[in-house]
Parts: sequence; C-alpha cells; structure tokens
Amino acid sequence: VYVLNSSGNQIIVVNPATDAVVRTLQPNFGTLFGGLTAAADLGLLFATSGSLVAAIDPVSGLVVRVFGVSAPALSGGLAYRAGELLGVT
Repeated sequence: VYVLNSSGNQIIVVNPATDAVVRTLQPNFGTLFGGLTAAADLGLLFATSGSLVAAIDPVSGLVVRVFGVSAPALSGGLAYRAGELLGVT
C-alpha cells in the first residue's frame, strides 16, 4: 500500500498484512499534496504538486516524467481508471 505523507514530502510503502513500513520513497518533485494513485498497467504512481503531475517509479521513487494540467491545482484527489488519470480541484 502506498501512502502519501505530504508533510514529509514522502511516499510511504506499507505491508498491509503486518502494518509495517517496508520502504520510504522521496521523489524529487516539489511539495507532494492533493493526490496519489497507482496505474498498475503502466507500472507507475502518479502524484500531484499544484497543477503539476509526476509519474513516479514505485520501486526507485524516481520521477520519470512531469506534465501540467489546465486546472489551477489538483488538491482534492487523484485517481486512475481505464487508462485515464482523473483529478479533483
């Protein structure tokens, strides 16, 4: 399970069977807030920082690409469904 810790600018990886933190990712991508979602078919996590979205490698934590959206800020959440990335302002 991937959990966004916006105060530490981290993504915490938790084993749901033991509730233990197994890894901490620190993507080099501004201030993470608003949304975190996984796209299993792409093998990526997506996280937001204002009106920017980062595609993050879930193993290394490296940002593989960044793109902007037309909304002022995606602070209400992020989801991935059927090939579409959905954001809430």
